[in-house]
Amino acid sequence: MKACPEYKDTLLLDLYGELEQSERAAWKDHLKTCEACREERKRLGNLLSKVKSNMPSPALSPEQSNILTRSVMREISGEWKEKQEQRKFFFPMPNRLVPALQPLLC
Repeated sequence: MKACPEYKDTLLLDLYGELEQSERAAWKDHLKTCEACREERKRLGNLLSKVKSNMPSPALSPEQSNILTRSVMREISGEWKEKQEQRKFFFPMPNRLVPALQPLLC
């Protein structure tokens, strides 16, 4: 049996514990009536448990953690700089003048 395609995302969110409270009641009601989704949930739950038990998350050394943090911060900084460059293109005036012009624009 295959699980209902419209509940595919809901099933995965439920298994990972990320299902919104507002969706949880409807999902539980659906599980009561749909044997295919119950079986798929059970099957995937067992698979995830086996994967988690056989492949624990690797521990990062402090050096690896710092490298990862710096990499993420560089990405964030690059996105921020890109947005600043786009703003300069569309709004070439210095930022300090913008509040002074606000009453004129409204």
